[in-house]
Amino acid sequence: RCSISLRGTAGSVVGFSGRFSTSAGAYISEGAGNQNVTLSASWQRASITFTSPATTGILLVQYRLATAATGISIQSDALMCTEGSSTYNYADGTSAGWAWIGTAHGSSSSGPAL
Repeated sequence: RCSISLRGTAGSVVGFSGRFSTSAGAYISEGAGNQNVTLSASWQRASITFTSPATTGILLVQYRLATAATGISIQSDALMCTEGSSTYNYADGTSAGWAWIGTAHGSSSSGPAL
């Protein structure tokens, strides 16, 4: 399961999905778990569930406009992929019980399982 927070130009639709490659970078497939998300000015959490092909070495998560357009704003944050079908709450170094490992907002963070 992968989840992401998105916002942008209200009414614009983006497709959110997984894409797979071998560890050598050879393309396997894309579009796994595709979900269309209609953007708004407020943050919203979208999630997808899929099974990775056995030969997957690299998982990429992509979002793209459903139809070509210009002047569209898309912002993303808090991308998280986990094994299993549960969606977890996103946390980082500013969340209660969590700490930045390096520079605040520019490094990894650690904390308790959510």
